[in-house]
Amino acid sequence: MEGVICEHIWHKYGERMLLRDITLPLQPGSILCLLGGEGEGKTTLLRILTGEIAPSGGTVHADGVLLAQEELLHARLTAEENLLRALRVRGADKILTQDRYARLAELFSLESCSHVPCKSLSHSQKERLTIACAVARRPKLLLLDAPMCMDALQEPLRLLAAESGMTVLFTANDPAALRCADLVALLSDGRIAQCDAPENVCAKPATLLCAQFLFPCNTLRGTVTGVRKHGEKCILDMGGLEMDCLCDAAPEVDDPMTLCIRCDRVHIARSPLPFGQNVSAAVTSVSYSLGVEWITALLQNGQSVSACRHAEKISKLETGDKVFLCWDPHAAWLYPDAPVI
Repeated sequence: MEGVICEHIWHKYGERMLLRDITLPLQPGSILCLLGGEGEGKTTLLRILTGEIAPSGGTVHADGVLLAQEELLHARLTAEENLLRALRVRGADKILTQDRYARLAELFSLESCSHVPCKSLSHSQKERLTIACAVARRPKLLLLDAPMCMDALQEPLRLLAAESGMTVLFTANDPAALRCADLVALLSDGRIAQCDAPENVCAKPATLLCAQFLFPCNTLRGTVTGVRKHGEKCILDMGGLEMDCLCDAAPEVDDPMTLCIRCDRVHIARSPLPFGQNVSAAVTSVSYSLGVEWITALLQNGQSVSACRHAEKISKLETGDKVFLCWDPHAAWLYPDAPVI
């Protein structure tokens, strides 16, 4: 980690403390995703980084910060004229400007609309042009507020960031944006709940709220009745149903805990499965959406578990069917008992 973009940022909006002790890492040449739900303060934080808003507390360390904004495009100019204008701000000579224009136009797929007035471009074209114009100014830190086409943008941005050492910070509401980032800062309740590589965030969400934001999950509550292997495993009693669970920190006997299980990692079958810890249940509902079958089954202890699977691959189940469930223990995380959303 090279440094920090900002450190210990606090910001109060009205009577609400919107941002709480926010510190973001600075890794030149990388793409950082600020991920969180609506109203978490992501856009406010970007405006604090640009200096548009003064934080209630904390320090912004980054310089050369630029927020890509569609409003900065000139509606009557063509896409080419807008991009050339952004390039000339750098003071480059004409030949270098034309060479760089050609490369950016190719990277951001703007060649087909180069002579189209900006006001006539599609939303996707305007977004790509906005970001290309921002990159043309060679910022040290490029800010993107909820870009719609990040999937298409990640490769050119990754290439340009690696070449120039520029850091790209983009905000997102959808966990699918994880795949576009080198590093993810997960914002929850105004705080950075977890900051890590996407694969690590997905493998072990830091909190129950993080897990529920990232994945459709089941939450089962119970009490620890035994601890094994130096705290690596424990036995969780969920109303008479005992399960072996993996745990990071050693819980103590009688601790109330919540077991959080990804719905897509729950296996369901009519007969016991040859792996994992099988639990018997009865199907209470079956529904279908976009080729996915959603099944809810009632456990013997009265708690429900939902599973999702590709409907075309497995024989259909019906309400009332007796089934067996098991799940990947590495996709079933144990957390200290907390409110479930």
